[in-house]
Amino acid sequence: MVHNISYPDVAQLLAVSNVELCLGSRSLRPEAEPWWRQAQADLATSRQTLAAGIYYAASWFAQQSVEKALKALFLEQQGSLPPRTHDLEYLGRHVQVPSQVAVELALLNPAFDLVRYPDSIGGAAPVDVVTAVLATEHLSIAERVLAWIDPHFNPTSTQP
Repeated sequence: MVHNISYPDVAQLLAVSNVELCLGSRSLRPEAEPWWRQAQADLATSRQTLAAGIYYAASWFAQQSVEKALKALFLEQQGSLPPRTHDLEYLGRHVQVPSQVAVELALLNPAFDLVRYPDSIGGAAPVDVVTAVLATEHLSIAERVLAWIDPHFNPTSTQP
């Protein structure tokens, strides 16, 4: 289910400013920039928690990095607030991801529920269920999705 609840700070930026930040020769909407930066920070945190053996957290931050990156891209493309949802596939459709990225989003999408609460996985704690293999897969997917999104914000990047 998608809820259209506004993000007050972003809404204020949209209403007040049409100023753009420059990254090289590419302009980035100011309201998209914090989402993109946080997506990159969440990806780095996923790597760190994976290395530390905190697998459920690595999966959580991998999913969050992709969600925020897709919302940054939505803001950049649409110039409006992204839908308030955690559904990666839904967000991917709105930013028109290619089919191979859509497959990746479908694989990562269940991580949101899996790592949050025990009741989403039959009463088992996420800390006991998410394995190194699964967390590594989630992180790998997030890295590939962010690598696909990066050239939209950084013109010197090349898509994989």
